[in-house]
Amino acid sequence: MTLSILSRATRATNSSLLSLSLKPPPLSFLLTHRHYSSQNQQEKLPAVKGLNPPSTTLPPPLNLPTRDPSTSTFKHYFSLGKAYLTFYKTGLKNIISANRKLVNSNPLPSSSRATILLHKRYSHDIRRLPIFGVILLVCGEFTPLIVLLIPKLVPLTCRIPKQVDLLLRKEHQQRQGVRENEGLEKERKLGGLLGVTGFKWLPINMVEKKVKERIEWVRKDDGMIMSGGGVEKIGGEEEVKLALTERGVNVLGREEKELREVLGRWFKLVKGKGEERVRELIFLGEERWEEVEGRKK
Repeated sequence: MTLSILSRATRATNSSLLSLSLKPPPLSFLLTHRHYSSQNQQEKLPAVKGLNPPSTTLPPPLNLPTRDPSTSTFKHYFSLGKAYLTFYKTGLKNIISANRKLVNSNPLPSSSRATILLHKRYSHDIRRLPIFGVILLVCGEFTPLIVLLIPKLVPLTCRIPKQVDLLLRKEHQQRQGVRENEGLEKERKLGGLLGVTGFKWLPINMVEKKVKERIEWVRKDDGMIMSGGGVEKIGGEEEVKLALTERGVNVLGREEKELREVLGRWFKLVKGKGEERVRELIFLGEERWEEVEGRKK
């Protein structure tokens, strides 16, 4: 009976969400890209014009009910299902919100970091929206379990914390495996460290192209962050985590203060340097950055 009620509630919510029209922005706006949740966290910080994308490009807070001994199983699971539905509904609405920000006049400069990241995340999410919509419609209250099996097919704004942790853990394990694989070519290693899909079996020229694109983005992002005020101006822990994962750094189980210090080290090491320095830092990994720091002294 519980599943039946939750299923009806889920389908009603899904129908209303999927019926909303999404007017796509011009193709020139869509920039391809690839990684929690603290919608309120950024909003509490002073607005830094042009550096941080809207907090709605991240997953909204997931407020799950605590099981009270006096609460019946039926009521608890109903509240649990309702909390997940609210989370997914907000996440889908945030994709639509990003669409409107792109279609309508945007007050931020089109070349600002905030706008570029808005484009990237919208492009990432809108490609996954049809599949995720079907999953939500068909699986209903089982969606939180299903998405753990296919975490990368879910829009960023609809990723539950467990799913985000799972992806981060897998990425960290992949980086560890790549660094331990002595037989892997350097460019393929960089591909694995940067999260390039198929880095082991794609033709080497394709891997090189994808690695170059990601390195170029990191260098551009470095410049935008440094010119926008540096690490302290990045809005919120999750934005810091995203910036570090793009640079091949493990963020699991680390506090925001430590993560900001690590990103600060990165900027000191790349300042005034070129593409080779970025490649070297990613290839070595944070654990060996001291080798580069030692050469500076």
